[in-house]
Amino acid sequence: MDNLEIILPGCCLSTAYQKIKDQPSKFVCVECGDHTVDKADCLNIKRNQIAFRQKQLEIELSNYGDLNGKLDHLVQNAQHHFEQGLQDLTNSLDLRREYLKKSVDDFFFELLEKLTQEKDQMIAKVNEPSFLKKKSVDFSMHKSNSLEILDKNLDQIKKEMHILQEKIEFFDFGKNYELVVPESPLNVKEIFGFIQKDQKSRENETRTEIKYERIKNFNHCDQAQTKFITLPDIKFLSNKNVLSSNMHQIKLWNDESNICLKQLNTQNVKCLCVLNKSLVACGYLDSKIRIWSLDSYSSFLNFRPTAARQLCGHTDQIECLKLLKNGYLASGSRDGLVKIWDYNVCACVRTLKSHSGGVYCLEEMVNGNLLSGSMDGKIRFWDAQSGFNLHILDTHSSLINGLVVLDSGLLVSSSSDCVKVWNLETKNNVHKFEINSITCIDKLSNNFLVVGLWFGKVEIWDVESERCVQRLNTDEEGVGKLAVNQNDDIAVIAVKNCNIQMWKKSKVVIS
Repeated sequence: MDNLEIILPGCCLSTAYQKIKDQPSKFVCVECGDHTVDKADCLNIKRNQIAFRQKQLEIELSNYGDLNGKLDHLVQNAQHHFEQGLQDLTNSLDLRREYLKKSVDDFFFELLEKLTQEKDQMIAKVNEPSFLKKKSVDFSMHKSNSLEILDKNLDQIKKEMHILQEKIEFFDFGKNYELVVPESPLNVKEIFGFIQKDQKSRENETRTEIKYERIKNFNHCDQAQTKFITLPDIKFLSNKNVLSSNMHQIKLWNDESNICLKQLNTQNVKCLCVLNKSLVACGYLDSKIRIWSLDSYSSFLNFRPTAARQLCGHTDQIECLKLLKNGYLASGSRDGLVKIWDYNVCACVRTLKSHSGGVYCLEEMVNGNLLSGSMDGKIRFWDAQSGFNLHILDTHSSLINGLVVLDSGLLVSSSSDCVKVWNLETKNNVHKFEINSITCIDKLSNNFLVVGLWFGKVEIWDVESERCVQRLNTDEEGVGKLAVNQNDDIAVIAVKNCNIQMWKKSKVVIS
């Protein structure tokens, strides 16, 4: 750019841009010296502006060519460049592995050395004169005909045999030791470490803003039942069909037509869990779990069917149900127990005990481990296969009413006054949202969270940016439960009158 030829006003002589770029705003002409040049006027001459733009474009075209050539080179040697880019990280992994191997080997040889020292001490003791000393025994003492002498000799030989037996057992000293292995399974990730993107990369990732609008509104209860306080629940049976319940009924709805397809009259329903397109599990206040077959009944309303299966084992009301990836059903109850059921044969295959309060929510991790949240404010991690309690997070000061694992692998827990976000690898709390009167939570795609509130609001939170992106007003006194389907549609059921609302995304903004 310094060698760019520009025209000077007044004398119209040409000069190099280098001669005027450091001049003050007004300066004596660098070519003729006969007049004063206004620097701004000089640079604003159209011919000079065109010259500048031409030079800038020439430079950018050259840069573009260089970048294009660099990209072609990278594409042609993609494997090599990706390997080079990961070389530092690979070296760090190797160093970490060697460090841990050395630490394990050092500890292994330390244990061997202790055993060797114990062995040498035992050998030295055996070689002591006191150990080798043995009392002389008359092997003909049994030939006596005196009963008194025989009894005396019998006592004597028994004492000597006891002494010999103790010395013989001394050689089995190895049986006095055992390798004590921690009961908790080894968490290699906690020991070795794990890989994640740096903070700058995570901040630069594309985020999706979502907006919802209410499209449907219908009522679960008959008019005569609205005066009763109910304990509602709601679940998606499919993307178009919704199950809702209160203490007296379970209803199957088509959310497009607002038509109630089926109605099961059954008392004291507490919670729902969809097992498949035709089976639904219901937890009851009487501590039982009943399995209903939706295919067994026609669309006629107002009948009282018989449950296809019944699961008994809890001693207090059922608070939550969760279908696990292995096909089993998990249940949480106010009795403080978590039970895992093979509902096909109506058998409890495992009971998980540890909570000091009722269990109000369950969630399953990607690796199949089970999470339970309780009135005691603790989250417990369970090995679903062995039933072993792997870890405890003492997280909340009150009842935990929600647990969800986001697409990113982060765990979200909620109580009435806050939402906490946890890194499941390190078990560290990474975010906390102060929100009052929380009744329920569920997850949306792209690490968004939907939160139901007692005073009738529903909030949509972007967990990674820690901000509420939208507040939905249900016009109800309180949100009882909510559910999310595969399309991120939200179904909400009100606490008192059991009104059901359907909310759908109205637009998506990429930022």
